[in-house]
Amino acid sequence: MKKSKKKFSLIQEYKKSFEFLKESRNYVFFVVALFFLISLVVFSDFQNEQINEIVKEELKKLVEEFQGLNVFQTICKIFFNNATVSFFSILLGMFFGVFTLVLILVNGYVIGFVSRMAVDESGWKIIFTLIPHGIFELPAVFISFALGLKIGMFFLDKNPWEKLKSNFKNSMRVFIFVVIPLLVVAAVIEGVLIILA
Repeated sequence: MKKSKKKFSLIQEYKKSFEFLKESRNYVFFVVALFFLISLVVFSDFQNEQINEIVKEELKKLVEEFQGLNVFQTICKIFFNNATVSFFSILLGMFFGVFTLVLILVNGYVIGFVSRMAVDESGWKIIFTLIPHGIFELPAVFISFALGLKIGMFFLDKNPWEKLKSNFKNSMRVFIFVVIPLLVVAAVIEGVLIILA
């Protein structure tokens, strides 16, 4: 007898996603703590001038990429950029989490640096106008970073190959059903705010 295929259930997919996220909460806490620690350190002017110049150059290129785009194009570009970073944060985690850790440090530095520049130029009130940009985007990115690190720890398990496959499969489920929706909402909010600014 042929085995009957299990029917797709969106509810079950979300249930499995949130169960895996619950299992991964310590990684999420670690990522959030490390990210904000780096951001706070950089915001406090513990910066490297060479890195600052690189960041400024990349930010300039990014701004140029958005020039002339309409609302829909802006939303699509924001979503694609964030989704790409999130996906590779998870995928590259299989290299023992090293590249994911680097992405955390880089993004933490950039946020700290940009926040410092914004406050220096426009005062502390600017922080409150930046908050809406990160309400949905940051949780999505933090989850991706955390899953990348969790995948990278597969070598500590008794059955590393099975652990890698299991964590990667579950991480991709979370990426599709949790991260992607968060990034869609984030892109819409950011795209509208950028056009209205």
